Amino acid sequence: MCGKLLAMVGSNFSVSKEQFLIVSEEEMQNLKWEEIYMGKASVTEEVLSYIEDHLGQELSLEEIARELNYSKYYVARAFKENTGMTLHKYIQGRRLSEAARKLAQTEQPIIEVAFDAGYGSQQAFTQAFRQEYLCTPQEYRRIGRFVPRQDRIRLGAGRGTVLYMRFSLKGGIAA
Repeated sequence: MCGKLLAMVGSNFSVSKEQFLIVSEEEMQNLKWEEIYMGKASVTEEVLSYIEDHLGQELSLEEIARELNYSKYYVARAFKENTGMTLHKYIQGRRLSEAARKLAQTEQPIIEVAFDAGYGSQQAFTQAFRQEYLCTPQEYRRIGRFVPRQDRIRLGAGRGTVLYMRFSLKGGIAA
C-alpha cells in the first residue's frame, strides 16, 4: 500500500515513512480524487496555454485535443469543470477581447480586426461584438477605451480555485 500511495502522491507532498503507515482508506480515496482533479486541472492549464499561443489561428476542440493528445470529450469535460465555461465560449470571449483591444488602441481597419478574430465577414464580427459589448466595433473605437470582457483564465494552486475575470456590461460602454 505504501508504494501505491507514494506513486499517487508523487513529489507534491513530503511525508515520512511513519505517516504512510497511518493513512486510512478514506484518506486514500481523497488522495485518488485529488490526483484525478489535479490531472484535469493540468489538462485545462495545457489547453489554456495552447489557446493563448494560437489565438490568432483556427481553433477547434478536435484540433486542440489532437495536438495535446487527449480525447476531445475529456478536454471538453475537464475544461468545463475547471473553468465553468465551454471551450468555444472561452475562445470567442478571448478573441473578442483581443479585438476590442485592437479597436481601442490601433488604427487597424475593422475588417482586418474581424478576420484576425476568426470571423469570415465584418457583418458576423459586428453581430458577435455587439452582442458581447452592446455597441458596434465602430462605436467602440470612437470611445477609445479598452475594457476586456474575457481575460485569460489562470488556474490557482488550490483545490477548485480558478482565477479569471469576466466583466458584464449593462447599457453599453460608458464614455
